[in-house]
Amino acid sequence: MNKDEIKVLIREELEALLGRDKYLFDKHIQIKDGQNIITGRTTGTQIGSATDQKIGFFGATPTSQIAAIADPDSMSGTYVQSEQTKQNDAIMNILDALQSLGLIAT
Repeated sequence: MNKDEIKVLIREELEALLGRDKYLFDKHIQIKDGQNIITGRTTGTQIGSATDQKIGFFGATPTSQIAAIADPDSMSGTYVQSEQTKQNDAIMNILDALQSLGLIAT
């Protein structure tokens, strides 16, 4: 191959690579210190586009989407222990979810 043929080949391969709708990586992706991930402002960006896709932060084992946490009942006119228990359970479930993702320390 001569120099011009190599240029054409490289150009065609780059166009094919850059024209794809997604990129698959077989290795880790490392972002240099001080660099950011910038997203669009109109439609937005998803990380994990399905509930069974797994993600973890700060070295935590990746996990799929955590189940819904039940809303505690509204407070009645008088305080009752069962209401406090439901509120406490909801708070504990939120903490467990954040810890399992690695977003807060355990």
